Amino acid sequence: MSRVCVTGAAGFIASHVIVDLLDDGHVVHATVRDLGDDAKRAHLDVLKERYSGKLQCFEADLLEPGSLDAALAGCDALIHTAAAVILAAPDPQKQIIDVAVKGTQNVLDSVARVPSVKRIVMTSSIAAVMSYDQQDKTYTEDDWCTSDDIGLDPYGMGKTQSERLLWQFVDEHADRVQAVAINPSVVIGPPLAKHHIRSSLSFIRDLVGWTYPACVPMRLHLVDVGDVSQGHVRALTSNKAVGQRIIFSDRQMSMLEISKVLSRKYKTPMRVLPKFILYIAAYVDKRFSLRLARASVNLNYEFRSNRPMELLGINLRNTEESILEAAETMVEKGWVKPRS
Repeated sequence: MSRVCVTGAAGFIASHVIVDLLDDGHVVHATVRDLGDDAKRAHLDVLKERYSGKLQCFEADLLEPGSLDAALAGCDALIHTAAAVILAAPDPQKQIIDVAVKGTQNVLDSVARVPSVKRIVMTSSIAAVMSYDQQDKTYTEDDWCTSDDIGLDPYGMGKTQSERLLWQFVDEHADRVQAVAINPSVVIGPPLAKHHIRSSLSFIRDLVGWTYPACVPMRLHLVDVGDVSQGHVRALTSNKAVGQRIIFSDRQMSMLEISKVLSRKYKTPMRVLPKFILYIAAYVDKRFSLRLARASVNLNYEFRSNRPMELLGINLRNTEESILEAAETMVEKGWVKPRS
């Protein structure tokens, strides 16, 4: 048993990580930005009752220096999952890149002040691996996002700079701290709270709930949340994984292919929207830039990694099962109403 601090505890990945840690007998210090947000904290309160004395929640705004110190005190390890998944913004440098980098720097500064912490497992992303301007390529952990186009990929730039901060920190504190970076693609699977369906699960929500009458002409690289969660937990103790980046990505699927999987149980759209409609939507919705929409429609790259199995003993699940599990949970909880 060890004591592990998990940042971003209300999030989708972190919530699964916390369950796996508690199941393994660890004590968990979970951080949330606002302890007064009952809706986002409710599922954590349930876990506190189920695992009596094993889970403690702390309030920490990672953009405030020192806010993590109290939660990190006495911990043996840190799993840093907290991140804002924002792909576009009016001021991408300030609202995306600076937020990601400042948050990570504050977390690492706290680790420097807490000598008990010996290992960091960081949730990075395939966004720190791939570059939109390098298509027809198979990416591995040796690759880094090289984009400097802030108008196209500020999220990838923020993730890349944040992960590089981690490795720089480890180099400077090699006598005490070890680290592992987990680089997942789009993470799917059963949500543990209603707000989880707003992020990486939103496309499944939209297909089952018919938010749009047809499928968006895009492709996504997918991975199961249970695999990603176990990857974080096993990275805490795997000596083979120390100092490594580990890509977690099962397969690439188009929205239409995803909709066909969902159609095994639900009525879902079977047509594809014309590209120009996606471009219009991206132009209107400032959360998703027109340039990113064009790049996403024309994706043509893959990921290859044997490290989940070789370093952590994880054989990635077939994400078709994960797609259906996500949808079933949303429907059973009443968070999405399927068409009859």
